[in-house]
Parts: sequence; C-alpha cells; structure tokens
Amino acid sequence: MSVGLGAAAPQTESPAPALRPGRLAEPSQQDHLVLGAVALVLTAGLVAYSQTRAWYGDEEFHLLAAQLINAGRRPYRDFVYPQPPLFAYWNALWMRLLGESWRVAHFWSALFSGFSVYLAGRFVYARLPENPWRLAASVSTALLIGLQFLVIRFGTIAQAYGTCLFLSVAAFCCAVEAVNRPEVRWPWGAGFAAGAAAACSLLAAPVAPVLGLWIALRSRAGERAGKSLVFLGGMVLPFLPLLALLIQAPRSTIFNVFEYHLFYRGANWRTYASWDASVLTSWTDSLPGMLLALLAAAGLLYLWGVAGGRVQRRPEFGLAAGLAAALGLHLGNAHPTYQQYFVLAIPFLAMLAGVGVFALGTEVLRLGRPAGFVVLLTMLLLVGVARAVYTAREMLRFTWRNYAAVVRTVDEITPREAALWADEGVYFAARRRPPAGFEHANSHKLSLPEAEAAALHVAPRAQVDDWVRQGRFHTIASCWLNEDQQEVIRSAGFYPNHQKVAGCDVYWREGS
Repeated sequence: MSVGLGAAAPQTESPAPALRPGRLAEPSQQDHLVLGAVALVLTAGLVAYSQTRAWYGDEEFHLLAAQLINAGRRPYRDFVYPQPPLFAYWNALWMRLLGESWRVAHFWSALFSGFSVYLAGRFVYARLPENPWRLAASVSTALLIGLQFLVIRFGTIAQAYGTCLFLSVAAFCCAVEAVNRPEVRWPWGAGFAAGAAAACSLLAAPVAPVLGLWIALRSRAGERAGKSLVFLGGMVLPFLPLLALLIQAPRSTIFNVFEYHLFYRGANWRTYASWDASVLTSWTDSLPGMLLALLAAAGLLYLWGVAGGRVQRRPEFGLAAGLAAALGLHLGNAHPTYQQYFVLAIPFLAMLAGVGVFALGTEVLRLGRPAGFVVLLTMLLLVGVARAVYTAREMLRFTWRNYAAVVRTVDEITPREAALWADEGVYFAARRRPPAGFEHANSHKLSLPEAEAAALHVAPRAQVDDWVRQGRFHTIASCWLNEDQQEVIRSAGFYPNHQKVAGCDVYWREGS
C-alpha cells in the first residue's frame, strides 16, 4: 500500500521485494495527486515566468524566422537561419493560430518543460520498491528539474530548450517501453520524439543514436530488426521539412545546418579553452547544480550496489546515465559551449538523483517521515534559485518590455517603407521586414567572399558599415551596439538625432 509523504514507515518491516520483470508500479490515487500537484505548481511557475520576465537575446532570431515563414519566406533559401527548421515551423504554426507574439512561443516552451518534469518524476516512481520514500524520490526528481535556474531561465523562452526537454524525455520513456512491449507505437514514438528533438536543435542530436542503440541491443532477438526499422521510420518523419529545403536550396541548407557550426560559429573567438573551462565548472557555483550532481552520484552508487537490485528495470537508469553522459560530451565539445546547453541533460541526471534521494532515506538516514527531507530540499533549491537570480540581476533587467518601448519610438519616427537597421527583436515586435542579410545579427560576424555572402543572404560587418556611411538607413535601433559601431554611425554624418530608449540606442535621420 502506498503511503503519503508524511506517513511513518513501519520500523520492523523488511524491504519490499522488487516487482516482477516487466511490471511497473502505478501510483495510487493519493500519490498521483501529490506528484501531479507538484508538477502542476512547477509548470505554473514556469509559465508565469515565461509571460513576465523571460527573455534571452538568442531567442529573437527564432521568433523573427517564424514571422518570416508566415510571410511566405523560407529558411536558408530566403534568409540565414543556422538551425534545423522544425522549431521555427512549430512557432510559425502557433503564431498563425494565436497571433505573432513572443508570449505564444514562451507559453509552449514553459509547458513542455513542465511536461518533462512530470514524466521524469513518474518514471522514477514506477521503478522503486514500495516504500514511503518512493513518492519522496519522485517528487524530488520533479523539484530537481523544475527548480534549476537554467530550466527556469532557458526552458521558458523562444529557443528549443523546453521543447527538446520534453521530446528527449518522451523519447526516453518510449524507448524503455519499446524493448518490453510488442506494440510498434513504442519504438515509433521513441524514434519520432528523438528525431523531432534533433530536428528542433542539433544540441539534442545524441538522443536518437543512444536510444536507437538501446532498442537494437535490448530487444528480443526476433524483434530487434523490426523495432529498429520502426524506430528509424519514426525518426525520419520530423526531418522531412529539412529534406524539402535541402532539395530546394542545397547549398544554403548545407551551409546553415552544417558548415556554419563547423567552421563559422566561433567567429571572432581567439581561444575557447578558458571560456569552456569556466562553463564546464560553473555547476560548482550553483547550489541546485551541486545537489543534482551529488544526489545523482549517490543514485548511481545505490543502483549498482547490493541494494540496487531491488530497483525495477535497473538497466533503464543506466540508459539515463548514458544519455546524460552522451549529451554532456556532445555539448561540452560545442566550441564555444554555454551553460544553457546542459539543460538537456538535467532530466536524466534528476532521474538518477531521485534514486539517490531514495537511497539516502532508506539506507543512510533511515527516516520514517520523508516529508521533512522534501521540504528541506525544496528550501535549498529555492535558495539556490534566489542566489542565481541575484547574481544575474543585471542581465535579467532586460525583458520584452524594453523592446516594446523601442518599437514605439521607431514607429513614431520611421516610415513603414523606410530602411531600418535593428535587432531581430525590434524587427519582430515592430512587424517590420529586415533588409536582406539582417535576419540574423550574428551572421554579420562572418567573413565570406562577396558573391558567396550574397548567395547565402549574409551581410558582413564591412558591408553594414558601408551602408551606414552611405546613409542607406533611415533609422538605427539597437540595444547592443558596441563603441566601434556607434563611432561609425556618428562619423557618417547622416544620423544627427540620437535618443536612449529603455537602455537602447536609437539613431535616425531627418525626412524620409
């Protein structure tokens, strides 16, 4: 009989035996309500943050790409978009239905992040022996995902992190069922979700091969080939938009999806070593990150110790560890790498950490009432989030409200048909089409031959500066101009008017 978080465990009762192979524990109504309520509260918090404070600079070109798609333009063929296309098409679909607002993309990202919280908690619950700490472990798994600052900040924006979190965890859950069930929907679902994650972001690329290998090796001998083929069939489907674009514009598609990341992504970086080292060790400065790592390590020790034999389908936790390791190696080799990339490994580490909580409660602390531990863990995670917010407070001051203020000024001084050089967020919020080559600001850093740059819709920095000196823009509105760029604008002599708006610079010329 399942017991709530606050119930006392019988002190004389021997540990419950493992479930029979292939059968998993279904949460009691009470336990399901508790886990569901925790996941719902965390999801509500993520959605609330997504609609208020969530913003990050790199999300802007994703939103602009979706807006351009709805205007009839296509990635790669018509503008630079150095990402797989599925996420842009997903956002374009919902913006067409619900309106071209950053709030739409933020909502779906936050909701998907919340789904991953619930799925991970449910996975852990189903595989632990019956014990009051089983529910505590599953709730702790959810908390260790939903109260990570990286998930809060980056799982709620118009980048693919939240979507890939859900798709990766969903693919994992389907894959572990695929080897135990005969229905084709499980390997197909695993392939489709893993493929969709990679088709949204190349950061999730390791998920598909790891899960495909798992299905191939763990399925019964007579089912391996069939399940593997079904997995591959599901995986191909999300890549159809990319294949269609590859047929239409092979050169620009290959450049955006592959060459950009292999040869140009680190433009203007002299060395990655010190930066990457600081990113890879940054988890040691985060209390939630330290708790996640330590509890995950404890979970691994428990699983492959003597007591771990009581855990149902123990190899599935090995798969979670393998996914976390594969993602860590892949993301750590993305030069330069960034903290937010490692969001994708958090759910799989949290699954191991949930087992660590179970081990701590049943084998080390031997506490009968796990509620106190869960409350303490929640408080520590909240303290860690508060500390992270305080540390990043200057970066968090900028939100979409800043761009709204800039757009109001731009609309007052700039005719609709006039040339505008602005950040992608300004183009998107103002619903103005950028000049060719201005759809992705980072592409200005690329150094390409003139003919190739024109064919790939790239406007190098030298070309942008020439256009400024020629007075080709009516208005320049940016929140991220460096001193060299501002000097070019001032020395051009065409932009006598300058105003600071919400921390951003707006230059404009007289007349049309």
